[in-house]
Amino acid sequence: MALNSFIRLDKYTLNMPEKTEIQPYSLIGLMAEIKKGNIRIPDFQRGYIWTKDQVMDLLESVWNGYPLGSILLWKTNEKLKERDPLDLRLPEPTPNSDRLYLLDGQQRLISLYSVIHGKLHLGKKKKLKYEAFFNLDKKEFVIESEDELKAQPLELENGFLSLKDMLTFADDKYTSVSQKADILTRLAGTPERIVTYTTLFNCFTALSFPAITNGQSLSVACNIFERLNNTGTQLTVADLMVAITYTHDFNLRDKLSTFNEQLDSYYFALNERTILQCISACLQKGTEKSDIISSAGEIHSHWAKTTESVGLAIDFLKNHCSVPTSNFLPYEIALAPLSYFFYLYGGKQLDQTRMQKLKKYFWLNMFSERYTSKAGEDIGNMVKLIADPTANLFDYYDFPITKEMILDTEMSFNSSFVLTILCFLASRIPREFKNNVVVKLDQTFGESNQKQLHHIFPVNYLKTHFGKDRHYSTHIKPYINNIANISLISRASNREIWDTEPSTYFSAFEKENKKFEEALKSHLIYNLDDFGIQTNDFQRFIDKRAETIASEINIFATSLK
Repeated sequence: MALNSFIRLDKYTLNMPEKTEIQPYSLIGLMAEIKKGNIRIPDFQRGYIWTKDQVMDLLESVWNGYPLGSILLWKTNEKLKERDPLDLRLPEPTPNSDRLYLLDGQQRLISLYSVIHGKLHLGKKKKLKYEAFFNLDKKEFVIESEDELKAQPLELENGFLSLKDMLTFADDKYTSVSQKADILTRLAGTPERIVTYTTLFNCFTALSFPAITNGQSLSVACNIFERLNNTGTQLTVADLMVAITYTHDFNLRDKLSTFNEQLDSYYFALNERTILQCISACLQKGTEKSDIISSAGEIHSHWAKTTESVGLAIDFLKNHCSVPTSNFLPYEIALAPLSYFFYLYGGKQLDQTRMQKLKKYFWLNMFSERYTSKAGEDIGNMVKLIADPTANLFDYYDFPITKEMILDTEMSFNSSFVLTILCFLASRIPREFKNNVVVKLDQTFGESNQKQLHHIFPVNYLKTHFGKDRHYSTHIKPYINNIANISLISRASNREIWDTEPSTYFSAFEKENKKFEEALKSHLIYNLDDFGIQTNDFQRFIDKRAETIASEINIFATSLK
């Protein structure tokens, strides 16, 4: 896209040259501006998130002379809350001078600044320090952690030049730069390495970025960035909204983080985009990106009410639709129409008719797997439900679940159909086989424990006892991790059972639990003999339980219609 072309935004037609300057900045020049405190990073920018591979790709691009893209600066006389990710303790600009806030290019500039100054930190929470080297013999970059270097140092004598030793500055203002004299001295006698070192030095010092400096509003600057940015870490709609809505007393990034912390008590954690979709459903009656952007002007003043509505929607899913944690939610976007309903309805007690309609909305949507781009339609249906609780709505379940569909479904938390079945199993209020106590699903299947699922016929038991059977690969192995072999019990019960054969552990629990039959039925297992458990007949069990799950889902779905 040509920078001097017209860029049409939602409410603007911008002639780019009017308030936009484009000029080249050398890498060294940018570092000088950073040192002077002229280029700063606003607090609403996300943190440094690049990986080792991304830094490596960037360095290789510098060496090969590939273009690294432009950077975008927002010029303003406003002082925003700022971040100092490299702990540079930057000086304040001179009074009454404009500030240049970096909107695009943060990841690239921090990466380059870090490797040159020995400040590169990667990994979770960026606690682990790394150092970048260039192999002068093989002409390739190497990035090693501090621990790796302690175990096996990379020495210049072996051809490894640390990038923090690549150049030196004449003063702390970066007015001029040169190769390090002591490095050249140590490389004396190896002319090939000196030539390579000089070439590397020239690659970095000749590096230049087109800097687009925009003096219009922050929202316009971010829209320009969104249209020009085709490389690097893409600006998400949450990033864009954080920038557009930023004021001295409202930081959307902090608000989103705090809201997710509040959801911890529900054992829920939502994607930032999902939260914004729920809010835009309330404010704009839509969940598309354009709807989210259009909600920017109202989000601050309506934050409390909209997030309260999201909380009410989650509360409804947990208490009336058996969604114990966000890990079990088949489609996060399904929260948006529910949030809109509670935005209109408020926190008053639900009448039985509307409650049943909302349950119908959730379950029939999930069973039919229609929920990919239907949020807008259901937002409109929520208005009808508010006006008339008897309205005929949400009739989505046209094709019944079959036993074959269950048998084709392998357990995976990445499958919305699996999550729907897990929610249905949860709706049966599963009880412990051993003592008939109701399983605390939200605690058992919280985010850190989501893999604590019990295989009724344990995996190792099947492999050990049937691994050599001639039918193992066709009749047993494909169904070991099938959803019909899964039950929802506590971690303690799962550990107690472990690899025990089903006939043994079920018989033991039957003797201990006076209400064993009730516990068994809560897991959609109606008879140990009929389900092949007494004889450890896995094929019979998986077929019978798949048939039972499908049948019970269809009975339940029909009752909702």
